[in-house]
Amino acid sequence: MTDTLKYIRKNWIAVLLVLAVSLAANAAQPMRMDDATFLATFTSHGNDLWSWAQEYRATWSGRVIPHGIFLILLAASPELVNILNAVMITLSLIWSAEWAIGDRKTPAVTDSLILVLMAFGIYVLTPTDILDVTLFWKTASVLYIWGFAAMLLVLKPFMASRKEPGMIPRMGIFRSLALILPALYCAEFEPSGSFYFAFGGIFLLRGRLKRRDSGFYPWHLIACWLVTSAAFLFSLSAPGNIVRFREEALFWFPNYGLFGFWDKVFLGASYMLGACLNEIYLTMLLLTLVIFLLMIVRKRGIILTVTAFLPFLYYGLYPLSKGSPAYAFVYNDVYGLYSSANWGATFLGLFVLALIALLILVGISEKPDIVNALFYTGAVAEQVVMGFTPTVAVSISRSSFFSRELLMIPLFSLLLTLVLDILKLRKVS
Repeated sequence: MTDTLKYIRKNWIAVLLVLAVSLAANAAQPMRMDDATFLATFTSHGNDLWSWAQEYRATWSGRVIPHGIFLILLAASPELVNILNAVMITLSLIWSAEWAIGDRKTPAVTDSLILVLMAFGIYVLTPTDILDVTLFWKTASVLYIWGFAAMLLVLKPFMASRKEPGMIPRMGIFRSLALILPALYCAEFEPSGSFYFAFGGIFLLRGRLKRRDSGFYPWHLIACWLVTSAAFLFSLSAPGNIVRFREEALFWFPNYGLFGFWDKVFLGASYMLGACLNEIYLTMLLLTLVIFLLMIVRKRGIILTVTAFLPFLYYGLYPLSKGSPAYAFVYNDVYGLYSSANWGATFLGLFVLALIALLILVGISEKPDIVNALFYTGAVAEQVVMGFTPTVAVSISRSSFFSRELLMIPLFSLLLTLVLDILKLRKVS
C-alpha cells in the first residue's frame, strides 16, 4: 500500500479528478433490479448475516462474502455504497495504472495521463449496456468493480516481478495478514478468483524456481494463495450454483444440460471470439496496432514485423467485412447445432488470439514479458469460462467488462513502451 500512497501523492490532481467524476457518476444511481430484492431478503432474516448466508449459498450462489459485505453496507445506507463504489473505481484505476507503469521511472504528468485515460476508457469507451450493469448497478458493481480492485490489491506483492521476474519480495506479518480479507473477497467472484488462482500460482512457482538455492520461501504469499484458492473452490461448490444453473442457464439454453466438455469449450470459444469483435473490439484493435508499431520501432526483423501485422489486419478489416466467412466462427446454439462451414473461421480467430499472446510474451522484448502476457491471456480466457458458468446466457456483456479492464493493463503498458522508445529515437537523432 505504501507504493500506492506514493502514487497518490505524486498524481494527486489526477486522482482527485478521477475520484470526483466517479463520485458524481455514482451519486445519482438509485437502487434498482436486484438491489431491493437483496435488501428485502436480508431484512426478512432479521438482518442476521449468518442466517442469510446459509440460505443464499444453498439457493443461489457461493458469492457469500462480497454480497454479505454489500448487504451490511446497503442496510446502513445506499449512499454509502455509492461513495465506496466511487472509491473502488478510483483504486482499481490506480492499481491498473501501477501495473501498466511497472518499475519505470516516469514523470508525474505521464502517470497522471495514464490514469485519466484509463478513466476515460471506462466512462466513455465502454459500451453503455455493459456500463449500466456493472458500474451503476450496486449488486453487480460490488462484484465486478470491487472484485477487480481486490484482485489487483492481492496481486501487488507480485509487482516486483516486472523488474526481476520471479523475484518475490519479503513482507512483514501484518502486511501479509492485511491481504487475507481482499484475497477472500477476490476468491468469491469467479472471474477474479480464477485469474488470481492462475496468476499467483504461476508466479509462486516461478519464484520458487528462481530462488531454489537461496533458501527463501515466500510463505506469506503461499499461504495467501492457498487460502484464496481454497475459498475459490469452496465458492464454486456452493449448492446454490446448481439451483441458479437450473433457473437461468436451462431457461435460455434448454439443451445445455446435454452439452459435453468439448461442447462447452466451443461455446466458450464462440463467446470469446464474439467479444473480441464486439464488446472489447476497440481495445483489441488498439493492442494489435501498438504491438505492430513496437516491432517496427524496435526493428525486430521482417518475420516478427509481418507476423505482428497479421492480428492487426484481422481486426482492422473487420468493420469493412463483417459478413465475411473469415469472421463467421462456429456458434453452438441453444439446440446444440454446429455450422461445419465455419470451423475454419473459428480456428483462424483462435490462432490470431494465440499469436498475440506469443508476440507479447517473446516478440517485443529480449526477455519474456510474462506479466503483460498473463494479463492478456487472462482477459481473453475469461470469456471461455462463460461456456461453463451457470449464468451462461445472462452475464455475457457483463463478463466483457472484466476482460476489458484486464486488457487495459497490457495495452497501456505496451503503449507507454512505444512512446518511450519513440522519444529515445528522437533524442538519438
